[in-house]
Order: sequence, then structure tokens, then C-alpha cells
Amino acid sequence: MTVIWTGMVVLSILCGLAAGRGPEVAAAAVEGGAAAYPYHLDGELCALYPAEDILAMGEQAAAHKLYHTTYYNHLAAWVRRCESAEEVSAITYGAELPEDLAPMLIVAIGKPAEEVVIREIEPGEPTPYYRDEQDVHYVPKRKLADIVIH
Repeated sequence: MTVIWTGMVVLSILCGLAAGRGPEVAAAAVEGGAAAYPYHLDGELCALYPAEDILAMGEQAAAHKLYHTTYYNHLAAWVRRCESAEEVSAITYGAELPEDLAPMLIVAIGKPAEEVVIREIEPGEPTPYYRDEQDVHYVPKRKLADIVIH
């Protein structure tokens, strides 16, 4: 879920278990000896996933959270040095960082090993991630206007 708050983007990942800590809880269960664990993807029914899939999801969730937390912190640093509301409003989530901030992000989390494309979708389109023939990773995202309740 993405929330716009005073010109900044706050990202929170809602996993449905243990107050948003679903992947960690599931990973702890399989590390404790469970052969499988029930889990659901957004908008999907709950299914029993093998332990190795749960561990892989936990690793990916942790990497995803680390990247977006770090990227957000860099955006926040960029916003703090802005001198006008116009400068702040020009900064959007997903923007390429200024030259002085981009290297610090790479040092903090490394260079991505894959190309990821965030694709805005229409209501009713499927939300699961997918890859094309060139192994580009697509992440379908709903439009903010489609998820915000007024």
C-alpha cells in the first residue's frame, strides 16, 4: 500500500500475518522444522507452500524492504534540502536520485542484479509479478486513485 503524506511517499508492506511480518513469521516456522506453511499472495487464496519457497519469499521480502527503506531515506534527504514547494513536488517515488545521492544508495544495498519494471495496471488486471522472455521482472501496481478511499 502506498500513501502520499505531505509530499513524501511512505511505503508500507502489508503481509497479512503478525502485523505485517508475514514473511518473517513464515520463515521462522519452516526454519523451526515445518515442511510447508500456509500463505497467500495479495488477492489470492491461501495455499500451502513448501519450506524452500517460504524461505525464498522471506529472503525476497527482506531484500525488498531493505531496498525501499533505504531508497525512501535517500528521497527524504533529497526533500530536506529542497528550498521550495515546487522542488519537493517534482520528486516522485521511483525517481532517479541526484548524482551525489545515487552512489550512497548503491553502497548501502548494492547494484540490482535484475531489471525490474513497475507497471501500472487497470482495475481487474492480475497483480502477480511475472517475467518476460528476456527475464525482465514486472511488478504490477494498482493506481493510487483505485485504492484510496475518499
